[in-house]
Amino acid sequence: MKKVLTLTVVLLVAVLSLSTIKVWFSWEGEDAFKKLAKEFTKETGIKVEVNYVRKTEEKLMTTARSSSKFLPDLVLIKSDNLMSIIDYLQPINGDFLSKLSDKSKKAFTYEGKIYALPFYFDIGGVILYNKDIVNVPKNASFEQLVRIANDAKVKRGFLVPIYGTYFYPIFYRAFNHNQLVLDKNFTFKDKATRKTLEFYIKLFHEIRNLPLDRKGLTSAFMRRESGIIMIGSFMIPVMKKKKINVGIVDVPYIEAAGEYLSANLDYKGFAVPKGKLSEEVKKFLEFLSKKSIQEEFCSGLYKFPSNEKAFETLKDYDEIFEKIYEYNKYAQPLPVTKLTGPFYEAVHTMLSRLISGEEDIDKLTDAAEKVIEQWR
Repeated sequence: MKKVLTLTVVLLVAVLSLSTIKVWFSWEGEDAFKKLAKEFTKETGIKVEVNYVRKTEEKLMTTARSSSKFLPDLVLIKSDNLMSIIDYLQPINGDFLSKLSDKSKKAFTYEGKIYALPFYFDIGGVILYNKDIVNVPKNASFEQLVRIANDAKVKRGFLVPIYGTYFYPIFYRAFNHNQLVLDKNFTFKDKATRKTLEFYIKLFHEIRNLPLDRKGLTSAFMRRESGIIMIGSFMIPVMKKKKINVGIVDVPYIEAAGEYLSANLDYKGFAVPKGKLSEEVKKFLEFLSKKSIQEEFCSGLYKFPSNEKAFETLKDYDEIFEKIYEYNKYAQPLPVTKLTGPFYEAVHTMLSRLISGEEDIDKLTDAAEKVIEQWR
């Protein structure tokens, strides 16, 4: 009997030691994350299998609809895609969430429940400049940046993505006291929308040779055709690799709005598909929330941690972390609501007409209202 009990214990230990957490990872930092996974395995004995998936949210939906047995235990998602997959996710909780910033938790919260562990964020709407092309003074306003870029002896002016639906909330918030509330009362017929579109039209006419697509915008900066660009912070390592002498502009004041620019916080976090919240997964989530772990992942990638103490430490790492720390003070995550998708669709309709030459603001907002009205 004693031998049987001993064998049973040995077998249980063996089974536990073979526990494997399956993770779908995406975006930048795959190698750095695999390194963290190995550290976790060394510390706990729990294996982590990391698979790179280009579009995690799409694959999660298609896999969940076919067979749940092929789902991972954790999947890395973007905060602004949460609502498209929320029906397939399990809420999480735990003391480890207290280490993370309120903004990061808000980005993954719906109806009082948190649906992902915020891991890191990028900034959508950071303003970069090529130090070899332009000199940007401290605390330059947005309007000053337009003039500085226009005056530079290069082909193009300030590369502002006025065509981009993702960037529209940045300017809308500026003209609406830094607020964007997407609920049944939201309308494109408000004063803030009119002011935003007036500002867009002004930029459209003032900026020299402005490309009207994302690829053109990025390529123009890479080819050194412009000295200033508004873009996502995820492009910073790419630019450094291309030997562009890149710097970050101080958070600019938008004179026309009377507010500082409020960039988008683009959070990435680990979500748990329904039925996958095991004790091993909880341990890994707690591990990923740690200050030292988020510092290790973010420091070499120019990603920015959700752990508040980690970000406090990294802000002194170099000029880029220091400036992003300042952007974060004003930046906001996008609202988590069922109207987010329809809002973007309506904005796309409005901006497509604008860049095609329509400058009658009533016609532009009528078109947007027609789209979003279907979803109210």
